[in-house]
Amino acid sequence: MSNSLKTSGIYLANLNPNKGSEIGKKRPVIILTHQLFLDSNLSPIFICPLSTQSYDKHDVLHVKITHRDYLEQDSFALPEQCRSIALSRIESILISTITLDERKLILQKLDLLIGITETFND
Repeated sequence: MSNSLKTSGIYLANLNPNKGSEIGKKRPVIILTHQLFLDSNLSPIFICPLSTQSYDKHDVLHVKITHRDYLEQDSFALPEQCRSIALSRIESILISTITLDERKLILQKLDLLIGITETFND
């Protein structure tokens, strides 16, 4: 795949096969990998899946992404489902992009999950 992926871009990805409570099927994902690595065609890349559903128990983590461009429905970024996937799982057609504020919010939610700021501020 000739890589034209962009950081903060939304693309379709095949997340199957999934295991247990992992999110699966073909769905939009946000590319979180830094552009430097995308330009180098390094695989795997780090993504945040989108879903049209958000559940109360994860509400504190989810970030609403309103429909725009070719993203046809309001969706939720699911930081608790972020993972690395092979470049070959991504379709290269850009659906949309998230704003810098949305990206910062997703990264803040990831920080809540894994505690990077807490670890380095001790």
